[in-house]
Amino acid sequence: MAEITGFTGKRRSPRIDMTAMVDVAFLLLTFFVLTAAMSSSKMMRLTMAPKGGEKTPMSANKIMTLRICSNNEVEYFVGLDSLKKERISCQKVRPEIQKHLNKFAQICDGTKQNDCWDPIFLIQPQTDSKYSTLVDVLDEMSILGAKKYAVDYD
Repeated sequence: MAEITGFTGKRRSPRIDMTAMVDVAFLLLTFFVLTAAMSSSKMMRLTMAPKGGEKTPMSANKIMTLRICSNNEVEYFVGLDSLKKERISCQKVRPEIQKHLNKFAQICDGTKQNDCWDPIFLIQPQTDSKYSTLVDVLDEMSILGAKKYAVDYD
């Protein structure tokens, strides 16, 4: 560590051995680098339909349309009849999505079955809607495990 060699009357500066301090500094640096949590990217998976792809006929009662309105509200209806729509706040959309997902007991498991329930969600943000409300609805789709949903801009 610090050493003073020979006392001759002249004032000499002490020689400080820095080896131990450098070793400790590198050990600490290594420890913090190896134990630090690396941030992983958080992004939503988006699957696009191929252009000119095969068009599959589907039942209208499988489709639930969610229109994202202003004031953090969502307007929804099932099927093609937009006259029977209801408007709720974004915080209350989860039970409605859950109801549509579990409408029938026989849910499709990925194999081609004709008599299984395979719901589809169509999300339509309006021009005056907030982006955060769209993200909230997409998060609900992910949380509830909806397999088929699409975003449709007017």
